[in-house]
Amino acid sequence: MKKLARLPGLKYTFYGVFCLFFSTFIAAGAGFIYCVAHDFYYTAPSDGSEFDSFAFGMRYGFGIIAVSCGVIAALLLIFVLIGAGRRRRDDVLHTRKIDRIPYELCLAIYGSLIYGIVYVCIKVLEKPGLWNLFVIVPLLLLGSLFFEELMISTAIRYKGDTLFKNSFTYRIYALIRQIFDHMSPSWKLTVAAAAYFGATYYIFTYRNAILLAVWGVVSIILCVLAGASAVFLDSIKHGTKELAGGNVEHKIDTDGMFALFAEIGDGLNHISEGLSKAVTEKTRSERLRTELITNVSHDIKTPLTSIVNYVDLLKRENISESQRAEYLDVLDRQSQKLKKLIVDLVEASKAITGNITAAPVPTNLNELVKQSVAEYSDRFSERSLDPIIEMPGSAVTAYADGRLTWRIFDNLLGNICNYSMPGTRVYIEMAQNENTASVTFKNISATVLNISPDELVERFVRGDASRSTEGSGLGLSIATSLAEIQHGKLNIEVDGDLFKATLYLPQATDEEMNESISDITSPRTGS
Repeated sequence: MKKLARLPGLKYTFYGVFCLFFSTFIAAGAGFIYCVAHDFYYTAPSDGSEFDSFAFGMRYGFGIIAVSCGVIAALLLIFVLIGAGRRRRDDVLHTRKIDRIPYELCLAIYGSLIYGIVYVCIKVLEKPGLWNLFVIVPLLLLGSLFFEELMISTAIRYKGDTLFKNSFTYRIYALIRQIFDHMSPSWKLTVAAAAYFGATYYIFTYRNAILLAVWGVVSIILCVLAGASAVFLDSIKHGTKELAGGNVEHKIDTDGMFALFAEIGDGLNHISEGLSKAVTEKTRSERLRTELITNVSHDIKTPLTSIVNYVDLLKRENISESQRAEYLDVLDRQSQKLKKLIVDLVEASKAITGNITAAPVPTNLNELVKQSVAEYSDRFSERSLDPIIEMPGSAVTAYADGRLTWRIFDNLLGNICNYSMPGTRVYIEMAQNENTASVTFKNISATVLNISPDELVERFVRGDASRSTEGSGLGLSIATSLAEIQHGKLNIEVDGDLFKATLYLPQATDEEMNESISDITSPRTGS
């Protein structure tokens, strides 16, 4: 039916045929009413005028024609309204200029035209005669056309959801609603009370039975609303007491509440969520601070104690040169460990507080990964680790700071050397899409990873709880901060003994690549 209603030829044919049947329906209906008013169904006309004789002869035909034409006209109108605003080749709703004006104005235009036609027809019928059919028939066709246009405009507005929105009534309603919404609750209550008592005074002054009945129903509704408001306030009061008592997990059920009470309840729930997050964050910060003090003390104390002890041993006079060389080797190793710990502390502090600035440029991650892995070749050999690099055929280019990115690779590869199971493979995979470039490091842990990825990136947290391996536990924390500084992300995943770290960095665009090339090739001037 919808497809047929969009066919232009069929649609406009039904458009015209409707006017014919609808005007016939109106004319036959008027004739039927005329016959009933003059009692032609029981007595013949006495004056014997030509029009009354015609009406008397058609007294039964008028009713049959009116019913049949009315049904056909209704079906034709439904068909026309289905295709209103639609075209054959698209599903877009097409509106006309008359469909964009306020609906009341549209009603006034078509209503005044139809009223004028009806008025002229009544005046013509005041002088009955067959001649007036030549005047009434064209006017009825024109009136049917205006009525059909009004119904089409109404259908188009309904389909476009503008029947009420594009009206003066809606604009006045929206204005009153906007004013009312901006009122404080006390003013809203004052206006509502004033309207109620004003209506009560008017009703009891004039004592109209219908108005009294309406007033009674409204009063009952207001009493129910007042009772519901009391229940809502009690629920909010209870929630406030729970929140004040420290129960930050308590939630106020706002389902079914009026808008004002629901807004207050939702606000208290948000406060509860904020307090819960603050308490959780504070607890986590306290735990981290305790761990920081404990771990820093332990990690600094161990090499420092060795240094002090071996310095005391070197002060003795009865030691051999071989022992002295052994002691110096231990001192060198422990001092380097202490130096690395202090450097990591400084870098972690800078990275976390954002005191490191990034200078991103188009960076070839393929070459950077190869160089990083090459520098760790000796340590890989010591641990019998077999690095396998998988990269696409084309270069993976990221818009990043090469120095900071190399530091991330350095921390991740150092983490792999410290915690990987000897004799296993280390996979390094590279990929890129429209917006990001990624590098993934995967290795098998030597110990069970019974720790969550979120905890692994915390400061001074290691993969082994015994802390028997080398490292400060700051590598992943530093790498995460350095990635965020470059508008990237470091994602950590743990699956059994498999440790997976994926670095995501913004991919360099063609424009950035061209700018980089132009900066390199452009001549430089200066002294």
